[in-house]
Amino acid sequence: MSKITYALLLLLCLALAGCADQPTTPPRPAGLPKAAKWYGGSDGGVWIEIHARPNNKYYARIYIDWSGKLWQEGVFVLDKACAAKLKPNEIETKIAYFDGGAIFLERKDGEAPCSLEPVKVRNLILEEE
Repeated sequence: MSKITYALLLLLCLALAGCADQPTTPPRPAGLPKAAKWYGGSDGGVWIEIHARPNNKYYARIYIDWSGKLWQEGVFVLDKACAAKLKPNEIETKIAYFDGGAIFLERKDGEAPCSLEPVKVRNLILEEE
């Protein structure tokens, strides 16, 4: 094989490898509220329904990815430094992931992390046990 063929094969492999980790939205579970949006990646995620409240607070419902079952619901607060940079109607488009406690927002390199921290949240999965 020529060097050009090797180079083309290498480029093809790199392109395919780069596509393998692209997040895809899973099938929407039956009964999930229309307002719930998917946040996650190829390794999983959650469905989140979020509504702005006064004083940098947000009411969120978090649903399990595969079943659509309500996992947590309650009030989360955005710290003041992050709130100064974001408008309440932008939060929904900035959510990156949920770690089981806080809702983390997307950030640029070098930026301090922003998150919505739980204030008064019910974990419905734990309540069932």
